[in-house]
Amino acid sequence: MQWKAWVGRVYVLLLGVAVLGALGTHLLPLLARVRPFPFDLLVQFKHLYLFTTVCMLPLCLLTRRRWIIAVALLTVVGHAWAFIPYYLPRAQAAEDSASATIKIAMANVNRFSKNTQPFLDWIAATDPDVVIVQELTVHWAEALKLLEAQYPVHQVAPSGHFFGMGVYHSLDEAPIMEIPHEVEDVNNFTLELVKDGKTLHTYAIHAFPPMWRKTLDYRNEQFEEIAAWSQATEGAKLVIGDLNSTPWSPYFKMMLKEGALRDTRLGYGVLPSWDTKLPAVARIPIDHALVSPEVQVHHIDIGPDIGSDHFPILVEVGL
Repeated sequence: MQWKAWVGRVYVLLLGVAVLGALGTHLLPLLARVRPFPFDLLVQFKHLYLFTTVCMLPLCLLTRRRWIIAVALLTVVGHAWAFIPYYLPRAQAAEDSASATIKIAMANVNRFSKNTQPFLDWIAATDPDVVIVQELTVHWAEALKLLEAQYPVHQVAPSGHFFGMGVYHSLDEAPIMEIPHEVEDVNNFTLELVKDGKTLHTYAIHAFPPMWRKTLDYRNEQFEEIAAWSQATEGAKLVIGDLNSTPWSPYFKMMLKEGALRDTRLGYGVLPSWDTKLPAVARIPIDHALVSPEVQVHHIDIGPDIGSDHFPILVEVGL
């Protein structure tokens, strides 16, 4: 029976290495601060580290090795802690004091998608005050002319790349300003959403993806610009768009802290928005609505599959 003892020792060794590796994922945010690429990319998958370690727990219990069980439990608790604020009950009293409510729909429609009808059906069903469309192409801009009667204030900047954008709204007319960037055809906007005499200063952005070192640097620079804009802008503020980051990124957290912004998902769940083609457990929340303390969050949710790789988001706020 020596072979059984040998197999048992190998099993314990391999499982021990696995749980230590899982515990090591807690170091990724620290490593990302020192070397953003590729560690910030690895930080995005905290939910998978949690899911994997939870799946390993029964195997750890079978070993009856206290240190393996303790490390696995420590890993699970450490990762789960980051998710708890998203599921804690929210205070409701402050919301009742809002005199103006604004409902905003935002969708990265995927520039390769040609079927615009699911998106238009969703807009008709939800009837938002504001519609923000990302990865807007010429094809999509033509199709969305149907919205212009309902949303008389609009500005579109279609692109053949990933950074076309369109803004449509039915609120009081106010300027929509394009945010300049050194990369051509990167179209992001600042605008004022005015309703019942209240103004919501809005920063609509499709951030660069962190897939390569240069684009990760660009994205982090955009996060710094958002924080600086928030610091310099008085009054109620909203940052909305595909930020190509989960809340677990240290750079995302830094943007929230320095910009005095909060995640509207808090109290509503993680609401993963990408990728629609993946199983639910593998999806991540990268489409965001962030607000300043003056803004009351009435509701946020993700929408249905509109034929994109992203689910749209719908957020209702009070001023």
